Amino acid sequence: MPASRRPNIASHAGIKVAVDRFAVLVRQLREKRGLTRAQLAQLIMASETTIENIEYGKTRPSFEILIALSDVLRASPSYLLSWDEKEQSLGRGTTDNLGTDCPPVRAV
Repeated sequence: MPASRRPNIASHAGIKVAVDRFAVLVRQLREKRGLTRAQLAQLIMASETTIENIEYGKTRPSFEILIALSDVLRASPSYLLSWDEKEQSLGRGTTDNLGTDCPPVRAV
């Protein structure tokens, strides 16, 4: 399909709500863990500006950043994306629903 005929899913109202909810959850969990933006940025090997932009809903994280945030904030990606209401941890020393170890992941 030509680019001019593709729907602009980024402008969909549901996407904006999801990004806003993600931003709130990241900020709340960061504060709950007692981390500053600078500390969180260092832990996931990102810039403080990246964290700030995520928390203000100005940008959506890459897959790598999402996984790193999930690990450091000890919340499943599903919870961060509001697909799951439970704050499930898939971080250090836990297993996912397949029973395999889930090692810590850092953004590159």
